Amino acid sequence: MLAGALGGGCCGALFDQFTATISNEYFLDGKGLRAYSAPFRLAVAWTGFRGGLPLGALVVGIGLIRAPREKAFSWRAWLASIARDLPMCVALCAGMMLLLDPFGLRQLCAGVLSSERASRYLICWGAHIGVYLGVAVGLLRDQSTSASA
Repeated sequence: MLAGALGGGCCGALFDQFTATISNEYFLDGKGLRAYSAPFRLAVAWTGFRGGLPLGALVVGIGLIRAPREKAFSWRAWLASIARDLPMCVALCAGMMLLLDPFGLRQLCAGVLSSERASRYLICWGAHIGVYLGVAVGLLRDQSTSASA
């Protein structure tokens, strides 16, 4: 589980480096990194690392429970199924957040963020939701597929 947590943490740190390029306001204001004195990219990496730890531990923990119970269990196939669902969910959630603006961020931040920056914030926010949704979908999809086999 430790290896899974560390792997998830590293993936989280890398993902946050990518999304920080989309919207630094998401991290500075949304995640509260403006209050930290650490360099921006280091603070972003640390935030992503901490966010990915429990997700990685969850994935490996569920795998460790399933592996001895299922003869056909394959770590490679199982992780690949999760990895296939992630990009779709990230893109879907980012797009939906951008289109729907469910919390009225553009209006709430008018005068503080330009329309473009508010849109980038929404894309970044949606992408982060998509990561968690993608892992959950991957876990559930694999569970249902292996249950019917």
